[in-house]
Amino acid sequence: MLSLHGLSAIAALGGALALPALAASPEIAAARIEVRLDPEAGELAELAGLRIRGDQMGLLRFAIDPCLTFETVRSSSPETSVEGRKIGGAIEVRLDPPVSGEITLTFRISGRPKCGAAGTLGAAGVALGSTDGWYPSLPGAIAEVDLALTAPADWAVLATGAPSGAADSAGVRRFRSTVPVAGIAFAGAPGLLVSEAPLVRERLRVAGPPGAADGRTLAPLFADPFAWLSAALAPYPFDGVNLVFLPGLDRRVLGSGLVAVPARTEIVGPEDAADLLSGQWFGERVIGDGAWMEALAAWQAVTYAQDRGRPLPREIQRLREEYLTLDSSREASLAAPAEGAREAVVRGRGSAAPDMVRLATGDRQWLAAVRAMAERPVGSAATLDDLRRAAAGVSGRIPEAFREWFERAGIPRLRVTFRTAPAGSGGYRADVRIDQPGLVFHLPVDLAFYGRDGGERRETVELTGDTTAVYYLMDFEPLRLEVDPLGRLFQHAPERLGG
Repeated sequence: MLSLHGLSAIAALGGALALPALAASPEIAAARIEVRLDPEAGELAELAGLRIRGDQMGLLRFAIDPCLTFETVRSSSPETSVEGRKIGGAIEVRLDPPVSGEITLTFRISGRPKCGAAGTLGAAGVALGSTDGWYPSLPGAIAEVDLALTAPADWAVLATGAPSGAADSAGVRRFRSTVPVAGIAFAGAPGLLVSEAPLVRERLRVAGPPGAADGRTLAPLFADPFAWLSAALAPYPFDGVNLVFLPGLDRRVLGSGLVAVPARTEIVGPEDAADLLSGQWFGERVIGDGAWMEALAAWQAVTYAQDRGRPLPREIQRLREEYLTLDSSREASLAAPAEGAREAVVRGRGSAAPDMVRLATGDRQWLAAVRAMAERPVGSAATLDDLRRAAAGVSGRIPEAFREWFERAGIPRLRVTFRTAPAGSGGYRADVRIDQPGLVFHLPVDLAFYGRDGGERRETVELTGDTTAVYYLMDFEPLRLEVDPLGRLFQHAPERLGG
């Protein structure tokens, strides 16, 4: 196991969150973390200083990666004895006597993060996100952060916050967040090149392999979605956008102000940039309790593309297509925790789920509910019930579609029967029957009838059960029916009937 010999002691900092034997929630005002990486061994060693503020703090429970080793914890107060123990994915700290006001706790942590999972920490690179438990954290805590990373000299690293000077002679890279953040992340690898460029009021910093797109190339693609998201949701709350293209990475890694993606990720248009940015609002500005938060972020990128008349983000289109090939055993509810769920479910089907609810509530109501979520204070913890209540608050009711798309798995499969015949009173009668042979969804479905010589008629039918039958009288003979002609529904095999 690595030693922390040579790392400087951490001075007292300022404020945070806690759970005294179930007293009022404390706060973390500041955090100072020093991390030394040993990529060859796949290990890290860290000192994490958290300044905690609260009343009658006697028992604090910090989340931590179960694979890491908790070594010690010490207190900045000589009058307070501190005792810590690790229980699974938590470090339990007892303070005697209980503390009111502020105290700094300094943790010594070491080990192989995520038990050496691929792409986490090794000779090829490192990627640790805000949900990876690599540092002790308290639920809902936000804090200003100083982060010092010691990595091999040939490595380039980006992290939450803005770089604070160049690497020193010991190979320490420093990053500082001047605004409170909810999640800390860093990513890097040997041989990466770092560049940056202005991005509206912030800076875009990019680290990637030689030949990859750099900050100057990408800034024009990020500028419009950055401004659009800031105006549609809430101002961007972090110290710039840090983007890392990492060889060997097979997942997205997020932290407040940082996104790490596989090196193969293509950013061809601004819609692809929106897909990378949207997670900073949903998942980092507002913290969710399940896969639904990632779904909301993916949907927000889709909404940007729709508003700007752009194609779907390439990665979301790929995931939607992959989802349509999954068998039922791979399904999962968006209300469940995101960890372990297939990305095709979370970001493929998930990117469409809010639009399906939007069809039921109406555009204005749903967009107001989502904006209300994004305008919550930075680091706010949100639940699916919060989103449900926001939707109900603006529409006056909670649509059944909310339960169908967020709380259970699956998408519609529509079987359509279409018949025409002369009507007794003249003209023609079109009979349409729509069966839902699988799950029943409550959905408005658009129908487009076409005849000779430009005859056309459009209708909308509300599906409320496993079978819906309607008929229409027309002054032309309908020869062809398109179900969902504008492609608004995310469904299996939409139908086009007739010639």
